[in-house]
Amino acid sequence: MQWSIDYFSSHKKPAYILFAAIIVVAAFVYLWNLNALPFTDYDEATYAQVTRDTIASGDINTLNRFTDTWFEKPPLYFWMAMGSTSLFGTEEYAYRLPSAIMAILGIAFFWLLVRKLTRNSLTATIACLILMVASFYYISARQVRLDIPAITMIIASLTALVYGWKQKKLLLFIAPALAVGFFFKSFLILFAIPVLIIFSLFYKNFSWLASRYFWIGVAIAIAIVVPWHWWQWAHWGEIFASQYFGYHVLERFGTGIAEVKIFDPIGYIQLLFIHGQPWISAFVLLFIFGIWKYIKTPKSERSPLILATSISILIIFIIVSFGKTRILTYMLPIFPFIAIVVGAGLMSLIMMSKNIVWRSGIIVVFVILLIFSFRLATGANPKTFNEMHYQFNALEKEVGLFVAKDPDANFYLLDWPFHESFRYYSGRQVTQIPFPPIDNTVLSGPWYLMITNQQIPYFLKEDGSPKTQYANLEIPYHGDGIFLLYNDQDIILTE
Repeated sequence: MQWSIDYFSSHKKPAYILFAAIIVVAAFVYLWNLNALPFTDYDEATYAQVTRDTIASGDINTLNRFTDTWFEKPPLYFWMAMGSTSLFGTEEYAYRLPSAIMAILGIAFFWLLVRKLTRNSLTATIACLILMVASFYYISARQVRLDIPAITMIIASLTALVYGWKQKKLLLFIAPALAVGFFFKSFLILFAIPVLIIFSLFYKNFSWLASRYFWIGVAIAIAIVVPWHWWQWAHWGEIFASQYFGYHVLERFGTGIAEVKIFDPIGYIQLLFIHGQPWISAFVLLFIFGIWKYIKTPKSERSPLILATSISILIIFIIVSFGKTRILTYMLPIFPFIAIVVGAGLMSLIMMSKNIVWRSGIIVVFVILLIFSFRLATGANPKTFNEMHYQFNALEKEVGLFVAKDPDANFYLLDWPFHESFRYYSGRQVTQIPFPPIDNTVLSGPWYLMITNQQIPYFLKEDGSPKTQYANLEIPYHGDGIFLLYNDQDIILTE
């Protein structure tokens, strides 16, 4: 057992096998059944809508949503989605494919990074398996989201740095990786900068800053980022600047999209411990073990890995906690570093023991944790799963596709908190109406109005027939507490 672990940990031939195996597993995990779920509000349905409407506009250089320009995000993901939908059609998996592919690429970079830092192929494999099935990382990778592609480029940048310490030409790729990441999710990629500095500090190697390869890479990065942004500024001016840089970067961070207090680390800790299991608990335990081992190890033999990864987690956590928008996906950049700490800690426990029973027990526990985590990610715990996939999305898709059959009808929602999925699947703008409706609200026919079973008494009598003022109402669809009303004439809502 000792010989086999050492062999698979440090020899090149099994390293190639492990690397290939982890890529195959990642491809299966992220691509399998990618079309199973409908788009969720808001990001998935919104980004799919933007992709479709930009193609329809005939100008893919400027993103569009319906007939309006849309400057909320950079264009790279949407360009990739345009390519995948042109090849595979407009099913959900085609829009999700760029995220899944970038997740697979991220796992490849991550394996190379961890192996270089630990000089251990098994540690790299364990860390990749942990990251792969961490609930929110897994779910995000299989959605139309920009987070995982941006995080992949953060990992790529750090990988280029670590390998570039000895292979100077690889420093060329640090800045271009950040530039590509910026084109996925703008300023999220800036999390890479403190991470690069932290690893350089603890590994005592800032030579990359003096390397001509790094600065050539900076020039390439500028050439990647500037042209599109310059073109948008030249064509749209203040509108582009205020929406792209103003509201959707500075204002959302400073004022938030939810009423939460500035600097709220406790709120994020609670979210992580509720929805980040089992790896958050494993991280706490193995971080303590890692620090203990670091202290016990002679100074000449100490690895700075535990300190570099833990400080990176702390810095990202603090930065995100200062934002007034508290969304757990903002914490996704810490998960690769959590996986490093847990993976390295587990491998260290295995290597410390000479007892085959103890080693086997650790491996069994790890496998159980992997299965448990994967089950959480795939819906075994609805509370965690529904944080990223709302349970009513299937109903929204069904209703939206039903309304789409009548392209001339208007579509209204009565006090429904979400509307992006309805907009995408119905293919039209959706009008929200408060409940109870304001007197004399006009529904322009032909129209559909979606209501819930709690709102039925406003329109129907106890026997299920329409009230007098709504005598000509039809109910062409109902299910799961949802009713779709229809009329081909204008109608005024009134008690």
